[in-house]
Amino acid sequence: MRRKIRDLAAQAVANRARLPPQAQKLCRSWLALGWPAFAALVAVFWLMVNKPQF
Repeated sequence: MRRKIRDLAAQAVANRARLPPQAQKLCRSWLALGWPAFAALVAVFWLMVNKPQF
C-alpha cells in the first residue's frame, strides 16, 4: 500500500496535479489497518512487561 501511495504521489508531483482519490482511499485503509496492529503490539509489550499469571 505504501509503495502504491508513494508512486501516486510521485506521479502527482511530476504532473503538477492533486493526489488522485485512490491515494486518499489507500491512506485511509493504511490508517485503518495500522491502529489494530499498533494496539496488538502495545498488548504484547504489556504482556511481556507484566507477565500476568493466567
